Amino acid sequence: MHLLTPTIFSITIKNIENNILLFEEYNISRFITTTSLRRNVNEQSLLFNYLIENNINLVIDGKLNPIINCTKKVLKEKYGIDIEKISKGKSK
Repeated sequence: MHLLTPTIFSITIKNIENNILLFEEYNISRFITTTSLRRNVNEQSLLFNYLIENNINLVIDGKLNPIINCTKKVLKEKYGIDIEKISKGKSK
């Protein structure tokens, strides 16, 4: 059964590279996780910008803010952050 669980390698190399570059851009590359590499880089960028615009630190107590590793569902339900809504707002 464990062979059916997704791995980081099911993500495109381009997405991984772009996420690494994004983390480097924000000077938080040492906090990269496999979960953060799975996220769509555009959504990740939107989330970073949203957090910064709302004075929410990307790193807390020397660790990556747990919000960054949340699913879109958890972001919306627990933190009230709707990536889809943010994305639509930025495209206007």
